[in-house]
Amino acid sequence: MWEKCRDMQADLVAMRRELHQIPEIGGTLPETKAYVIKALNDLGIPFVENKTDDGLVATIQGGKPGKTIALRADMDALPIEEANEVDYISKHKGCMHACGHDTHMTMLLGAAKVLNENKANIPGTVKLFFQTDEEGSAGARRMCQEGVMEGIDAVFGT
Repeated sequence: MWEKCRDMQADLVAMRRELHQIPEIGGTLPETKAYVIKALNDLGIPFVENKTDDGLVATIQGGKPGKTIALRADMDALPIEEANEVDYISKHKGCMHACGHDTHMTMLLGAAKVLNENKANIPGTVKLFFQTDEEGSAGARRMCQEGVMEGIDAVFGT
């Protein structure tokens, strides 16, 4: 499996750079949400959209009985003007992924690919939480109010 992950490196770097260019603030993240939805659809992973913001919850059903774990990544950015001189600089003036959430989404989508390809061997279920508004401290609360924690045995997040 390590070789598979290593072979994904170039794709993950490209994904992170694409996400870095479209930072959005708060709970309304239309471009980011569209990006994640396309990635999940391309992987064939089902998901549901939050009702109160642009968060998503995807599900990978393992091939064996077991517990349900959740893996979480935040999606929002900060209201900071990017001053880096890179070809993947933010396209949104006054907004930047300065806190690594572009990387968090990339890691979760990379994990989703590997887990989905090996789901027959996974005991239980893996939920993927793509959470908005971490910087505003409201995204997790909204997700919990929507019931995403029901049936979850453990959560791991970045």
